[in-house]
Amino acid sequence: MDMCHQQQQQQQQLGGLQHLEVSGLALSEPHLLTGLQALTHLVAKDLKVDNPPLLLEALAPLSALRHFELRGTFCKRPGSVADPASLSLALTDKQHLSFLDLGQNRIYELGAAAQPGGSFGTALMAPPWQLPELQVLLLDCLPLSRGTSDDFPQYRLQAHDLQQLPRSCPSLQQLDLRGRIHGEVSGRELQPLLQLAGTLTSLSLGGGEFDRGLTCSWVVRDDGLSVVCQLSRLESLTVVNASDVSDVGLLSLCKLKQLRELRVLQLPADEEAVSEALAPRTRAGEREIKLSTKRHKAPNVWQQLLTRCNRSPACLRARQKELEQELAAAHKVAAKERRRAAAAERDAAAAQGEVAALRQQLAELQAANSQGSQ
Repeated sequence: MDMCHQQQQQQQQLGGLQHLEVSGLALSEPHLLTGLQALTHLVAKDLKVDNPPLLLEALAPLSALRHFELRGTFCKRPGSVADPASLSLALTDKQHLSFLDLGQNRIYELGAAAQPGGSFGTALMAPPWQLPELQVLLLDCLPLSRGTSDDFPQYRLQAHDLQQLPRSCPSLQQLDLRGRIHGEVSGRELQPLLQLAGTLTSLSLGGGEFDRGLTCSWVVRDDGLSVVCQLSRLESLTVVNASDVSDVGLLSLCKLKQLRELRVLQLPADEEAVSEALAPRTRAGEREIKLSTKRHKAPNVWQQLLTRCNRSPACLRARQKELEQELAAAHKVAAKERRRAAAAERDAAAAQGEVAALRQQLAELQAANSQGSQ
């Protein structure tokens, strides 16, 4: 029996398989996935694939997939670089996909870095990519071991890719972008995430955790936190490389009343930016904030954070200014309501006067009619 016939028999036997997990394999050809159209859960970890384009071709027919994890290292081979749209096309028509994990990968071939402006975002989000039922999207970046992040455009998204994300994945509940965006990211560029405010409950963003002293240039700033704090349904928030935030920026996170877990890492070393009272140093000398409600009878995270912020003079000044602004706004509303009430009172008096006049006219008319009938 030749190898081809054995493979055919194997495919027939596994044709109804719904769950598959593979790990630590070196795949010269991804024939393992052929004929598995009933597959709903696929977990692939620590793979070494000689020909990534063929892997994408094998993924494309798996239209029943609901859960897909691809975490591993691809071995680059000259001439095997995938077309920029291959990754997007491999995920197209998977209308029931609800869990997608493409994090912790060194995917040179899938990033289309050889193309002008090519990036992971180019490969992943090229039209007609639409995953309407996707709830979990994990894209956290693998730590780099050499060079700088500028040398690896294939690993990253661009800030403008965030504009496409809510349109393609309108049902997202969990999003992990740590280390994926390279370059300065303003609060304005994070605004598209607000389109997910009605569904998003978990968010991780900021620079990745790189080794050998390397850093990612996605530094989270106060204007970014001012956007994040509008995602009112968030229950979990992780911010990495928060080296450009201040006490006032952290104060804005107190607006997230549903938070159950908050991690803000790599805060500024300068205590003038973030006070010691708000973020005391750890034994290792790091400055970070880690709060949760997991401890028995622990207050809500926003209350724990507010307690710390109340020890910061900058936060107290900001809160005072905010309260003054709210008070001024309340005065304006009250004055407007008083004017409206006064106008309503005048209108009511005028209406009462008109009613009285009509009654008088009616009485006179009735009296005249009574005299005429006599």
